[in-house]
Amino acid sequence: TVGVFGGAPGYSDSYRLKLGTEPAADVTIEMTGQPFVNILPHRVVFTIDDWDDYKSIQVNASINGTSYISHAITSIDGQYMAVNPGNVEIIAIKTLDMVAPPKIESVEFATTGESLIVTFDKQTDKAGYAGTFACADILQCRKAGTSYVSMADDTLGVDATCLFTTVKTLEVSFGTDPALLPWKQPANQTVYNSIFLCPSVLKYSDVSKSKAVYQSMAAALPNNLLDPVVSVSAPTAVGICDTAKVDASATSGSGGRDFIFAWRLSDTNADSYWQADYLTNVGKVMNRSNYRNSPYAEFDFDDLAPGYWFEFEVFATNYLGAYSSSTVSIEKKALPAPNVDIQGTAIQSTTRSLKTVFVVDTAMPDLSCGKFNVSDSLIYKWTNFETLDEFGNRTFVGNATLQEGQYGYTLANGGTRLTIKKDILAPLYTYKFRINVTTLDADMNPEWEVANYDEVILYVEEQKLQPKFSKTYGLVGSEDDLIFDASQTVDPDQLGSYPYCTGCKYQWQILEMTTQQPVNFSCLADDDSLEMDLTDSVLMIPEDVLGGSFACKDWDDDASDATDYLQWTISLMVSKEGRNTTISADIEVQEGTPPVVNIDTSILPVKSSQEDSTLVLEGSVAWSKDGSDDRVVACESSRWCISWTVYDGDGVTDEEAFAISNVGYSTIVDLSKFTPGVTYTFRLNAAEAGIAGYAPVTVTMNKNPRSGVIASDPEEGYGIDTLFAFSSSGWVDDPEDYPLYYKFSYIDDAKSTGDEKPVCDWQPSTSYEDITLPAASNNMTRIWAVGYAQDIYGSAGRSFVSIIVETPTLTTAELAAAADALVAEAMASGDTATATNSIG
Repeated sequence: TVGVFGGAPGYSDSYRLKLGTEPAADVTIEMTGQPFVNILPHRVVFTIDDWDDYKSIQVNASINGTSYISHAITSIDGQYMAVNPGNVEIIAIKTLDMVAPPKIESVEFATTGESLIVTFDKQTDKAGYAGTFACADILQCRKAGTSYVSMADDTLGVDATCLFTTVKTLEVSFGTDPALLPWKQPANQTVYNSIFLCPSVLKYSDVSKSKAVYQSMAAALPNNLLDPVVSVSAPTAVGICDTAKVDASATSGSGGRDFIFAWRLSDTNADSYWQADYLTNVGKVMNRSNYRNSPYAEFDFDDLAPGYWFEFEVFATNYLGAYSSSTVSIEKKALPAPNVDIQGTAIQSTTRSLKTVFVVDTAMPDLSCGKFNVSDSLIYKWTNFETLDEFGNRTFVGNATLQEGQYGYTLANGGTRLTIKKDILAPLYTYKFRINVTTLDADMNPEWEVANYDEVILYVEEQKLQPKFSKTYGLVGSEDDLIFDASQTVDPDQLGSYPYCTGCKYQWQILEMTTQQPVNFSCLADDDSLEMDLTDSVLMIPEDVLGGSFACKDWDDDASDATDYLQWTISLMVSKEGRNTTISADIEVQEGTPPVVNIDTSILPVKSSQEDSTLVLEGSVAWSKDGSDDRVVACESSRWCISWTVYDGDGVTDEEAFAISNVGYSTIVDLSKFTPGVTYTFRLNAAEAGIAGYAPVTVTMNKNPRSGVIASDPEEGYGIDTLFAFSSSGWVDDPEDYPLYYKFSYIDDAKSTGDEKPVCDWQPSTSYEDITLPAASNNMTRIWAVGYAQDIYGSAGRSFVSIIVETPTLTTAELAAAADALVAEAMASGDTATATNSIG
C-alpha cells in the first residue's frame, strides 16, 4: 500500500524477494509496472552466495488506484528459467498521511507453540484495543468475492484471544481446537498456515487517516523451538495379582494440542524364550497404546512376567515437530504386595526456594489371582536412601526412616503425603527417596517380607541470582548524590540463614539511554572526589558528576534549558560461581533539587496474580523544602503534590487501577483490573514549588495455566454406585512457572453459579480415580466435573466437562450401606478434601 499526496508520491512501501533453493548460476529478476509506479531497484541479482538473503524493493506511486508489478526471471539455471513468478498488487490511495499504515513484518510461533507473535513494521494504534480481545475482530478474514468471511474460529481456535504487548507486537493465544500450522515451502499461503489481517482495522496512530489493507504473512517456526518435557510415571514394583499403568499424561510442551505418543519396550531381564508369552502380551499393549495415540500403557495382571523387570520408553511429538522421550521401569513381583505409587514422574525436579510434596496412592494387596493370606492394615516407611552432590558423588547412603519434623520433613495423611519444606535441599544435589509399604500381622508387626515400595529421584535445579535495587528512581536532580543500592541482592541457592548474597561480584555501567553506549565523563575535572566504585554493591554517583555532566552534554541549540534532561541507563551485572544476571534502570537527571522519590521494591513479588486480589505499593520522598511533607495532594495542577499514576497501563485508567486513594506515599493496586501476561509501569510523582520528580516501578501479571481440558471415565453413571475417574491434560504455562499441581471438584448445578465440592487436594498427578458422586439434583441429571492446574506463583486455570449422574435403583438398606462404605473409605484415605466431600 502506498500513499498519493496531491498528485505526487506520498509514503512508500516495500516488499522482499529471495530464492527458494540454491541456484546453479546467477538469477536476475526484473520488475516492471505502470509509468506512475516507481520501483527501486527495478532489477536484483541473486548469486550462489546470497540466494537466500532477502532483497528489499521500495515502491511508491503518483496516481491512486490498483496496479501490479510483474517479475521476469533471467538465468541459465534450468530450474529458474521455467519459473513464472506472480505479480505484486500495488494499492495507491489518496491520503494526507505522510507515514504508511502498518503492515505485518513477521509471524512466528512461540517457542512453546501455545501462541503466535505477530510483528508489524511500525507502531500501530492497537486498533483501539486495550488488554485482551477476540482475535476474530482483526485477524483471519478470508476474501470471498467482494466481502470477507471470518476463519478465526476454524484456524486460531474458538475464543482465541489477542493482546498487543507493544505498539508493534501482537500476541495471539490459541483458543479451543486450533488448526493453524507453520507454512512450509512450496505450499501456498492460506488461512491455515498464515495470518491474514482484516482490512481497515489498523492505523499508524489515532490521528492517521489511512488504514492497513488486507494482507497476509506466513507463520514461521521459532528459531529456538523448545522440545517437550516428557513426564512419565509408574509404580516401581507391583504385586503378582496387580495391574500396572504407565502414565505420560503430565508431559508438557504440547502447545495446547494433542501429542503424538509412541511407546516401546526398551529393556527387560525377562528371557525371550521362557517368557515369550509375556513379552508377546507386552508387545500387544505397546501396539494398542500406539494405535490409540494414548498417553497411557495399561497392563493386566498377567501381562508382565512375575519376578522380572521391564523398562518402557515413550516418545512425545508436538504439532510443531519437536519431540523428546523418557523411560520408566516396573518390577513385577512373584508374590502379592501392597499397591504403592508415588504420584508424578519417576524423576522430578525442584528448586531450593520451593516446597516439594510427594503424594502416594496405596491399596491393599490384590489376592484375586491365587490363595494368599494377609492382614487388612498398611504401614508406611519413608527413607532418603541416597544423596548425590553436584558431581554425582555419594554424600549419603542409608535406610533411616524419615521422622515427622526432622530436617524439614512433614508427614501427613497417615504417611502417604510427604512434604519437604523450602530452603532445605541443596542446589544441584540429587535426592533419592523410597516409600516402603507393608501389611501388619496379627500382633500388629510389619510383614516386610511381603512389602512393596516405590522410588522417586528429586533433582534440585540451580536458580538465577536475583539482583535488586532497594529503591527505584525516575526523575532526579543534579544537586544531590544519587545512590543505587543492590546490597539486598539475593542468591536463592545460598545455604544458611543470611538473607542476602555473600560472594556476589558487582559490575556497574552508566549508559546513554538512547544509544546504550557508556556515558563519556572525560570532560569532567580530574578530581578524586569524582571517582565512582563500579564494583561495589552500592553505586554512589556524586552530585559533582551529575552537575558536571550537564557541561559535557552537547545540547540541542534549539532546545529549552527547562526541558534538557540527562537520560541514562544504570546497568548492573551480578555474578557468582558461573552464574550472572543483569538488571537496569532508566533515569532522567534535571538541573536543580527536585524531591527525590523512591519506591520500595523489596516487598514486590516476581510476578503478581489476579488471585492475589491486591498489591501494596510503598514509596518515600526526600523533600528539600520545609513544609512540603504536609502538602499531600494529587499531582494534577498543584505545585506541591504526591500521588501515584499508571504510566503504562495498556488502557487501564488511574480510577480503575487503584483500590484506594492514589494520593499519598503508599497505595493499593486492584489486580483484577490488569491483564495476565502484561507488564505495567506505575509512577510515584512528587513536586514542590513546581519542581517535579518521580520514580517508576513495574508489575508483571502472571498468566494462569491455560488450554487444559478435563475428561471423565465414564461419562455417564449412577450416584454412589458408579466409580468415576477424572483426568486433566493439555495445560500450558510459561516455562519458568512449572511444576504444575492439579486438583478436581464437581458442581451439581449450572457451572457458573453452583457450589463446588472438592474431590481431592492439590497433587502432582493429573488424574484421580475411584470418585463416588451423588446423583445430580437437576432435571438434566448433569454434574460438572472441574479440573484445576496451578503454577508455582499460585495462579490457577480451570476447565469443565459435563457428565450424567443418575439416581440409582437401590433399597434403603443398600443405599445406607453404600453411604457408610463411602464415608469410611474417605476418612481412611486421609485426604481432607475427600473426607469433607463425603460427609458434606
